[in-house]
Amino acid sequence: MLEEGRHGLEDGDVVTFEEVVGLDVNKKEFKVEVKKADTFSIGSVERLGKGYVQGGKFTQVKVPKEYKFV
Repeated sequence: MLEEGRHGLEDGDVVTFEEVVGLDVNKKEFKVEVKKADTFSIGSVERLGKGYVQGGKFTQVKVPKEYKFV
């Protein structure tokens, strides 16, 4: 959830996290599934720690795409 409002992401976008306490997600890339304009999911986090405690910022990662032309 964001305090500022819309996150601007689309399904399949990739994000990284910083300053998250309780989960081993910092500096790792995750594909997102958009739930609402201010909410998204990275899937199950059960294997990533004991549970979310506090904090966190996300950054969208621009993944390069290869295009071929004839």
